[in-house]
Amino acid sequence: MRKLLLFSGFLLSVSVSAQINVQWESRYNGAGTNTPEIVADMYVDASGNIYVTGSAYNAISGYDIVTVKYNNAGVAQWTQTFNGSGNGLDEARALAVDASGNVYVTGYAFRSGSNYDYTTIKYNSAGTQQWQQYYDAGASLFDDARDIAVDASGNVIVTGSANVSTSNTNIRTVKYNSAGTQQWVADFTSSGNNLDQGTIVLTDASGNVYVAGNAFNTGQDLNYRVIKYNSAGTQQWTVQYNHTLNSYEYPTDMVMDASGNLYVTGYAYNGAASDDDVHTIKINSSGTITNTVIFNGTANAADVSNAIKLDASGNVYVVGRAKNTGTAEDFWVAKYNSTLGLIWTDSYNGIGGNYDEASDVAIDNSGNVYVTGYSYLPGSNNDFMTIKYDPATGSRVWSTRFNGTANNSDQAKKINVDAAGNVYVSGDSKGSGTGTDYSTIKYCQLTTNAGSDQQICSGGSVQLNATGGTTWSWTPSTGLSASNISNPLANPSSTTTYFVSSTDGNGCTDLDTIQVVVNTLPGPVITPSGPTTFCVGDSVTLNASGFAAYSWNTGSSNASITVYTAGTYTVTVTDAMMCNNSTNISVSVNSLPSVDAGTAADFCIGNSTPLNASGAVSYVWDANPALSNTSIANPQASPTADTWFYVTGTDANGCSNYDSVFVNVNPLPTTPTNTFVQANYTCVTNNTSGNQWYLNGVAIPGATGQVLNVTANGEYWVVYSDANGCMSANSDTVTVLDVSVEELGLEHLTIYPNPNNGMFTVEINASYSIQQMDVINVLGDVVYTISPNGKSSIQVDLKNQNSGIYFVRILTKENKYITRRVIKN
Repeated sequence: MRKLLLFSGFLLSVSVSAQINVQWESRYNGAGTNTPEIVADMYVDASGNIYVTGSAYNAISGYDIVTVKYNNAGVAQWTQTFNGSGNGLDEARALAVDASGNVYVTGYAFRSGSNYDYTTIKYNSAGTQQWQQYYDAGASLFDDARDIAVDASGNVIVTGSANVSTSNTNIRTVKYNSAGTQQWVADFTSSGNNLDQGTIVLTDASGNVYVAGNAFNTGQDLNYRVIKYNSAGTQQWTVQYNHTLNSYEYPTDMVMDASGNLYVTGYAYNGAASDDDVHTIKINSSGTITNTVIFNGTANAADVSNAIKLDASGNVYVVGRAKNTGTAEDFWVAKYNSTLGLIWTDSYNGIGGNYDEASDVAIDNSGNVYVTGYSYLPGSNNDFMTIKYDPATGSRVWSTRFNGTANNSDQAKKINVDAAGNVYVSGDSKGSGTGTDYSTIKYCQLTTNAGSDQQICSGGSVQLNATGGTTWSWTPSTGLSASNISNPLANPSSTTTYFVSSTDGNGCTDLDTIQVVVNTLPGPVITPSGPTTFCVGDSVTLNASGFAAYSWNTGSSNASITVYTAGTYTVTVTDAMMCNNSTNISVSVNSLPSVDAGTAADFCIGNSTPLNASGAVSYVWDANPALSNTSIANPQASPTADTWFYVTGTDANGCSNYDSVFVNVNPLPTTPTNTFVQANYTCVTNNTSGNQWYLNGVAIPGATGQVLNVTANGEYWVVYSDANGCMSANSDTVTVLDVSVEELGLEHLTIYPNPNNGMFTVEINASYSIQQMDVINVLGDVVYTISPNGKSSIQVDLKNQNSGIYFVRILTKENKYITRRVIKN
């Protein structure tokens, strides 16, 4: 993931963990609208002023030397242009700034004909030219000053190549005092008397001068050449570095450590097997090469170094380009110890495996390493590429690209770091409609860290904790407790990406983003397994499944619970995002009806008793054939033995309860006897009490004794009631007909035939009419009776009776009776 920031019309791309921000970019476009301005060198002083020199094209005067001073805010303080007297090609090569803010620029300038000379200019801190000096080697050819140094006394030393003949250049070093007066000229020519040039110059605290360049030696081609002069310009020693192949060696940069050791880097041809390789050497203060290291990229092709720096511990950093397998050219950095032992190396290959090259390196007070150069990106050509490295591991802390407004070639050349850790990069950048311009960028190192993305639940909040600067601005402010503090409380109603910018005391601003994802609350639904209103003893299962965790107000943590009592049941569910929500459901429990089956009952077998259930609105008795109806409250029960009867009653709420009642069945007492004593006209039974006598089916009031006096004609029987109130069956019936009745003689009654087969005729004297006739067997049982309504003759049929003796007894209407025997065969 990357941050992409649009800054002042150009695109800045930094890694997501970047600590780098563009504080400003200043561009210099010369007098022409679409003309080239080429940066040569840059310097940053202790006050944060930036000095850039190079060459700018002018249609009238051609290329001129242009030097610009910017203040710490990137505002140009002055711009100075130098046009050589020949009004031709003038080019700056290097600059230096002394402790007083005086600026020194060197290069070459066209004077006339083919005469190009060293040109050295001094400006004061306000940009006013103090002096300008040419140096001409005398052949009126091309004399090119390549580097400049200022010693502690303000003396200015310039080195380069002096064309002493059409085929020969010498390393020529010139010293001026602070007023621009030439102090001395030192010349070095190699044994090959050929192309020799100085490219780097240094001075030490004693005013000694060190020059590095290349010199042509017979049979060896170009070699590294390092020369030490004392402050008077007298050569102290010279060192030649020639690789074993006697091919060219070209130094590109040189540094000196606190002990006076020199480290020189450059490149040398190592033959067809590996082409150019990076060669770095260490020379002690006596002028002896003590260490050498060679770097060859994996592609065995052209590898070049461009700059070298030392850290406070004496470690050596070399940067340039490396050819590696599968890539074009890579941005290359190596760290060596003080004896040139390799500590780490890094090759940065830009997108698409194209051309990338490091041009300069700087080290801050903490030892952090900053490298700048260019990297080719399809669609935008070369871009400034600046990388910060962890000095211990060589890992990239951050990287940043800069693409100019023309979306074309941009190449950073120089880098500086100030005491506050601000990074300054200058180089050539294509502007939209302005051609190639000076582009100078101040990067400030501030990391605004909004923290990790957060997730909250709808309605919730989270404390944001940004780190970075000292002042803050959050956007949008919606859902924030404050927008100008580092740690606002965020409770957005929907997922929101917040942008936070922080600014430190140096005015450096950095942005970061944090997304607060708002997760919707879970929507728990309690699903009952049945009705939530039920009767005591029943239950319902409440289910809230589908979530990660549950908490019921009953204490259960299960997805479902089974409840038996009334109340409000609440569940709090938690989903996979740890959001929770609650819902509840009410449960009602109806009490059971108080069902009463009635009181226990006694009754006599053969009878029935009513059952009387109460307490409900409907009833169901357990199935029993002794009940008249099983679905009413009060059925008749007629069991033949002692029985429990069970009833279930249901109330208006549908709740049911049950009860039972016991019914005791008492047996009937034994049928009493009934004996008629004609002598005294009494009926006698076997029970002494509990009797009830009946005459013609009607209970005789008060007739409860064992003996009944017969006082009227009719049928008599007795019923016995025991202690349970059960009544026996009727006793035998005694028929009495002769109470107060006169008996007729047998002559008044005729029966024929007699004996007979069961069919016979009974005739009474015509003086009488029959009121009732009974036929009685020998046991006293009436087997046939008839009331003929006054007839005097009756046909009798006893065919269904057994053979034997029977008695025919007749009561006449005249209140007379007569009895006669008849025999059935």
